[in-house]
Amino acid sequence: MNIKLSSRCIAFSFFLPLLANMVTVSPACASLVLDQNRVIFPASKTRVAIVKVDNPTNSDYLMQSWVEDKNGKPQEAIFVEPPLAKIKANHKVALRLTAINQDLEKKNEEQLYWLNVKEIPKLDSASGNPRLAIVMRTRIKVLYRPQTVKANMEKAYTRLEWKRTASGITVHNPTPYYITFNKVWAGSDESRSFDVDMIAPHADLIIKSGAAASARQIHFNIINDFGDTSETVTATVI
Repeated sequence: MNIKLSSRCIAFSFFLPLLANMVTVSPACASLVLDQNRVIFPASKTRVAIVKVDNPTNSDYLMQSWVEDKNGKPQEAIFVEPPLAKIKANHKVALRLTAINQDLEKKNEEQLYWLNVKEIPKLDSASGNPRLAIVMRTRIKVLYRPQTVKANMEKAYTRLEWKRTASGITVHNPTPYYITFNKVWAGSDESRSFDVDMIAPHADLIIKSGAAASARQIHFNIINDFGDTSETVTATVI
């Protein structure tokens, strides 16, 4: 399952004095594991989405969860519970996302949010040794699909339009979905891919690259609703 474009692990550090004697709690990435790398939230089926968080380690964690808007700012349209919980070693906790703003259902395109799960390791204060705790945050996309948007994206990404412009290649998304690219390249060398992330509904995206400017065909695949890589699509640049 490809998670390159759909989740991030971010570290926050809390320092205590006497760093020379400190102990570091620092996994390479988040210890808590979410059961999906994106949340597809179709209003036509339910107003609630469930994300399961697994703690496969032998340590207890305090887990904090919240949802931000597409710009990473506080929002009041989607609520997550529990916002704070203890997740014991080798246990799971289910997060419940609820759409509490009924105006969301009336939108004409998919809405993007971010689910944040922050883990705080339990430190043994009885040892008396100063410690450094590295707090990890996992961030995944929440894609809310209103009543007017078909619940399954299916092959909508094949409708992307590719045009050559003075700046490079402009990609137009005529669909109501956010489309996350896995890889975009021109010619036969797939390893020389362009740095392209995601395109919003009914929006344009410019690929600025010398190779893109001269390309007659573009090859691409995306991250689908299930978090997997789609089949490769070949599109003509007009």
